[in-house]
Amino acid sequence: MKLARAAQRVILPAVALLLGGAGWAAYQFLTPPLQAANAVFLVEPYLQLGAKGDVHQPDLQFAVLQAGQWKVEAQLQPGRWAAAAQTTDKEIALGNLMPFRLVRFTLPVLPERVPIAYRVIKDGAQVFEATINPIKSGDDPWRVDIVGDIGEGDRAEREVAQGIYDGKPDLFVIPGDIVYAWGRTSEYLSRLFPFYNADKANESGVPLLRSTRTVACTGNHDTGFGGRGYYGGNLDVFPDGLGYFLWWDQPLNGPQLSAAGADVVQPKGSAAHRRAFLSEAGSQYPGGTNFSFDYGNSHWTVLDANDYVDWTHGNLRQWLTNDLDQAKSATWKFVVFHQPPFSSDSAHFLDQQMRLVADILQDHGADVVFSGHVHGYQSTYPLRFKIRPQPGGALRNSNGAVDGDVELDKQFDGVKHTHPHGVIYVTTGGGGAELYGRQISQHKDQWQPFTRTFFSRHSFSQCDIKGKHMKLMQIGVDGSVLDEFAIDK
Repeated sequence: MKLARAAQRVILPAVALLLGGAGWAAYQFLTPPLQAANAVFLVEPYLQLGAKGDVHQPDLQFAVLQAGQWKVEAQLQPGRWAAAAQTTDKEIALGNLMPFRLVRFTLPVLPERVPIAYRVIKDGAQVFEATINPIKSGDDPWRVDIVGDIGEGDRAEREVAQGIYDGKPDLFVIPGDIVYAWGRTSEYLSRLFPFYNADKANESGVPLLRSTRTVACTGNHDTGFGGRGYYGGNLDVFPDGLGYFLWWDQPLNGPQLSAAGADVVQPKGSAAHRRAFLSEAGSQYPGGTNFSFDYGNSHWTVLDANDYVDWTHGNLRQWLTNDLDQAKSATWKFVVFHQPPFSSDSAHFLDQQMRLVADILQDHGADVVFSGHVHGYQSTYPLRFKIRPQPGGALRNSNGAVDGDVELDKQFDGVKHTHPHGVIYVTTGGGGAELYGRQISQHKDQWQPFTRTFFSRHSFSQCDIKGKHMKLMQIGVDGSVLDEFAIDK
């Protein structure tokens, strides 16, 4: 298995590079052919927050190989079906992929606290039905599961998906690296949807995405290694690259960014390939990388932490500050981005760029920050961080790290002492990809002083929230609880 992964990620791409354009063309054909989920769908319907980010009025999206007349209805009350508004039905034609159609509907405003059945009708005949989980509101108890680095396409991914599905979360959050190894449109078809949007729970996958609101942020693999690898968003290499902007339909309330400006991944390649990408991505590029939304009594801020983003830029920092400050009615403020700023693992140890926003997070009310990138689980003590600039004033040193001083709340134990003084940083990257840090995790004397817990295990974070009380459990694929702590406000 390890050799196969190495071949896919490193050996085969390296050989392709040496062979030039012909080698890359051959490598692109290694993607499995499109497999339809059934006779109607390439990808069966799945829920998205949509551009408005309103959990009461989500979007429903699906992909098909053949055109048709589509209708979506939601059962708001017994015997009463309300029509959804169709917003998208367009052909997707990218590189060597067989063309398909992406269809999107915006559901009517859904009532709270009750499950909502919906159905999809093609050419007058019902072809799909499912039920949306109830919306929790106010101080209703609710559950969110968080895990990143999931789309490896292996047994561990399937086991993590099953654990999440069994726990019946109200919200599912993915902190980046959604599919490996390149973030291609085609990789979603083989490495995400079969595992998380299967027709029913079985040995292959679970039907989670069709019923559970799901949110994701970009990781380095989602953008072609963040511009530093073999691919780096070059659409001449993979015309179906940057699939994040096609498959995700997320809020567009983030900072104003320009496709030709700074702080966005730049699609590279021929003018034809770039035009095709921009057409298929629509408004999700570049706006769908930084955004926020509310669920229950919480506010969520989702950020792009890849290295093409400079979080010292004033417009980004001001937007983040305003976003946290304006969430006045939220009991809880959660922040999600891919690269963890505080990690004890030697893997990606220097990818600390998000320490640049630690001051905003701690001064404007963030409670917990969730990241992935490092494949395993870590949590910090509650902490406050102060940057120590380099001689001359630079905030990052020559190797890219951000130096500074850390103030820790080591009285917090999550059991008797549950009122943290500082932000807790949780790395939950055990979603299926090959694990990191097996040796370091077993030797506490090698951990950084800010690390409270470290497990090199496939697992996911499960947070149960009721009013001003929150309990986080880190759950392994065997159902064991690796770690748990509570926070009270």
